[in-house]
Amino acid sequence: MPSAPGSLAPLSGVAFTSTGDILAAGLVSNGGTSARTLIAVAHEGQIRQVPSPSRLPFDNELFGVATAPGGAAIAVGFNAATGGFQQTLIEAVG
Repeated sequence: MPSAPGSLAPLSGVAFTSTGDILAAGLVSNGGTSARTLIAVAHEGQIRQVPSPSRLPFDNELFGVATAPGGAAIAVGFNAATGGFQQTLIEAVG
């Protein structure tokens, strides 16, 4: 998944679904002060970004993603809270 010039979009976790799709999770940052969560799905050769909430203006990152046989998927990571504390972030995908 290409990123815009001057931005970063590393993917940290990858999982395969029972239908043959590929899910990837990570972050996207434009080089500013905040990073947002990123979830991408590859289906039949096409890659699309899936909406995933981020608590701005703090950093948000997903480190891993897992799928269950029934098609459910969960992505996990953190968001930085006021005062620099990190909070667990769990996202249902799909």
